[in-house]
Amino acid sequence: MMIEINYFMNLLLGGLVVGFIYALTALGITIIYGILQIPDFSHGNRYMIGAYAGFLAVSVAGSMLEISYVAAILGAVAVSSVIAVLSYLFVYKRLLSAPHITSFIAAIGLLMLLEGFALAVFGPRYQRIHTPFDYMVVIGALRINAQRLIVLFCSIAAIASLLYFLRRTVTGIALEAVAQSPIGAKLVGINTDKMTLIAFAIAGALAGFAAALIAPITLVYPIMGAELNLKAFVICVVGGLGNIPGAIAGGLVLGIVESLYGGYFDIRWKNLVAFGILVAILILKPEGLFGKKERRA
Repeated sequence: MMIEINYFMNLLLGGLVVGFIYALTALGITIIYGILQIPDFSHGNRYMIGAYAGFLAVSVAGSMLEISYVAAILGAVAVSSVIAVLSYLFVYKRLLSAPHITSFIAAIGLLMLLEGFALAVFGPRYQRIHTPFDYMVVIGALRINAQRLIVLFCSIAAIASLLYFLRRTVTGIALEAVAQSPIGAKLVGINTDKMTLIAFAIAGALAGFAAALIAPITLVYPIMGAELNLKAFVICVVGGLGNIPGAIAGGLVLGIVESLYGGYFDIRWKNLVAFGILVAILILKPEGLFGKKERRA
């Protein structure tokens, strides 16, 4: 019985770790959609570029793992954030008055561009970001990889900081105002263009942060962003597009379902089962778990 409980707890912890990575990525998509009402399909590859930036930072920083891993996180956050801002300035901003399908196509183009760039520069090989937390931690009868605990605690801290920023700071409240009503925000003097830039920077930073946290476990490779992108979008739709609590809840649900099903049943079917449950939720509640039926004015 004790072995079964330990096994379940390890699966649950693994699901939470992956779920928080899903949530961090989905939050970036949610923030951008809330501001522009555009599904940014290139977001997943900012996650991938951030992981490669972290890999390069580790290579440059040297053999001291503590310093090199901090450099990997900072490098991933910075590069992903800059790419997100540039994506807005040179692509999305120029398409604000165009039909949404144009921005949709541009997003897919950006996704392919970033993936092709990574493949051309780094090749198809898997790379690893080394971490100083590559050891086991014993908690009672549980043996847990320390990097997984780092992912868990840092993800919770990042999400809590984001929620505090959005709810308690002037800039965060202005972002929320723009998401609710861009025209109304302009009328009260909020610089919507500046807020959009900040939204893209935050979304990119979240993607880079998530990539640097999980890369020591999952490795770094060119299509890692595309794989995550699909899941993140399903999470956003199920949670309610533009809804931050929905993105968090959807990410955790998907991560836990994948982990538990893969652990107790056939791991090859875990994605199918997870997506099946999410689609079932969407059928029962089309507006998403936290979405509202009424349309935004």
